[in-house]
Order: sequence, then structure tokens, then C-alpha cells
Amino acid sequence: VAFDQTWKIMTSIANMANEEQQKRWLPKIMDDDECILATAWTEPMAGSDNVWPNQNPGAGIQTYAEKKGDRWVLNGAKRYISNGGLAKVYQIAARTDKSNPMMNSLTAFLVPSDAKGFEVTEVWDKLGQRCVQNGTLEFHDVEVPAEDQIGEVGQALPALANLFIRHGSNIQAGATVLGVAQRAYDLSLQYAHARIQGSVPLLDHQLQQIRLARMAMKIEASRSYLWRTAWSTQLEEMDRKNAMLSKVFASESAVQVCQEAMELWGAAGYMRKNPIEKLMRDALSFLHSDGTNDVLTLKAAGFLEDPPQVDDLIYSPRVAEAAAGR
Repeated sequence: VAFDQTWKIMTSIANMANEEQQKRWLPKIMDDDECILATAWTEPMAGSDNVWPNQNPGAGIQTYAEKKGDRWVLNGAKRYISNGGLAKVYQIAARTDKSNPMMNSLTAFLVPSDAKGFEVTEVWDKLGQRCVQNGTLEFHDVEVPAEDQIGEVGQALPALANLFIRHGSNIQAGATVLGVAQRAYDLSLQYAHARIQGSVPLLDHQLQQIRLARMAMKIEASRSYLWRTAWSTQLEEMDRKNAMLSKVFASESAVQVCQEAMELWGAAGYMRKNPIEKLMRDALSFLHSDGTNDVLTLKAAGFLEDPPQVDDLIYSPRVAEAAAGR
């Protein structure tokens, strides 16, 4: 996840920045082995609004950037930002027009961590993904040179949303949580070989065989879905529906796999000494990262295709008659 944030900003610089900006920023980032990046959208009053923008001009992101001469002055706050407090450069989404809805009023800026007026005010104590630091950022009259504005004024939301879909942001989240599920399965299979109950290994009990088979089924289904979506992304097909749904499916499946693992491990799975409870906590975080599953599913529903004609489907005569209204 920490590297994903860095990749996202590098991708946006490579695709949205002009030639001068690329020459100035990319070498600086690539030549520093300790330079990680962060993208900052979520705010105290703007979470899912960033994924499903409200058309009310007052809704969503409140961080504001005002143009003063050859600089922008930023004021506001961001919350739950991955790599917050660790990143050396932040990509900040801020309003530059208070009279329009978010879709036409957000602009992206690159802000170094040592900028005057920039402060990390809190690092959050999280349930899962504890190796990734999430922080609260505050901006108090932070001056950003006009040349550090990335992309067009007011077009950051559509530009970055399309860019992240085109370059597989949701797929990355799905692939990461797939790894969590795979680890839970691998450890559970080892445990089922080693743990003896009823004088035989757990693996000899049909109930646990069924449990492991369900886990394997969900993992393979998630992997196939993600590979298919990644393939279409590589072909530069804007498969928005499956980009979102593959992440939803993989994260929900991973939680189910981890729950199955905890059942197989029994009391041992609940203990902090063993890894299963940690994997469950990590899997749960992906239900909300890169867009909550509910909002992503709702958005994906807007890309459903027109239904096929009844004649194109294989129905039983009774179902065909019902579909025809007879």
C-alpha cells in the first residue's frame, strides 16, 4: 500500500505534468531511495464524496487553494492519508472554485513535506494494515508555486479518476488483498496437516476439507477476475465496471477466506501470537480502501449493459412465456 501511493503519484506526474514539471520532479523522486509519496483526498467532511461526487457546490472537499500572484495559498485539512507523516511529497486535491461542484472545481498540487505551514497533526492507531502509516494533514496558508499545479485548473477529479482506472488502481487493491487471502489459505493448509484432533490431522476431517476447498475456490475466482480486468486494462480498455467490481469481489472474498481460516484454527486463530487474526484485520481494511465496496458497487451498476433480447437467451418455455408477458 505504501508503494502503491508512490506509484499513483508517479503515474499522475508522468501523464498530467508538463515537460518542465516532469524534468524537475521525476529525477528528484527517483534518485532518492527513501522518497515515498502520498496522495491526499479524504477529509473530515469528504470521504465517499470523492468517489461519488455530490453535485452540491458546498459538498465534498473543503481544502481551498486561492490564487495570489504566481502562487496558490492552501488552507484546510486531510484525514486518514496513507503515508501521512512519512511521505516527502504530497499530491493535494484542493478546491479552486467554491461556486461549482467537485467535478469541476478541484485542482491538484504537489506539496513537499517541508513546506511552511504544512503540518502532520495525528498518526492514527488502526485495526489493520498497521505497517502503513495514516495521518491527518493540516495546511495553514501553505504557499505553492504556480508551476507545482499539476494538470488543468478545476479538472483534477475527472483527470485523476480516469487515470487511476486506466492504470489499475482498484486492481492493485484487489491484488493486494488477494495476497492476504492466499497467505491465510497457505497457513491454514499447513495447520490442517499438523494439527491433530480425533487422533488424525484436521485435513482428514471432511468438514475441514470442505472449508479449505471453499477458501481455494474464492481465491481462484478472485485471481481470475483480477487477471481478466488487468488484461483489459493493459489493452487500454476502460473497463470501469470490472475495475471496481473485481476489487469488491476480491476484498469480500478475502474477508470470507480469513473467517474460514479462523474457524479452522479455532481458539489459536484468535490469538495475537498466531498470524490469522492479523490477516483478518488487514483484509477488513480493504472493504473501505480505494473506495468503499458499497459505493464502488453502486457506481459499477451505472455501467451495466443493456439487457439482451429474450430470443438471445436460453430459457425454458415457461420462463420465455413469462418474459414475453404471456
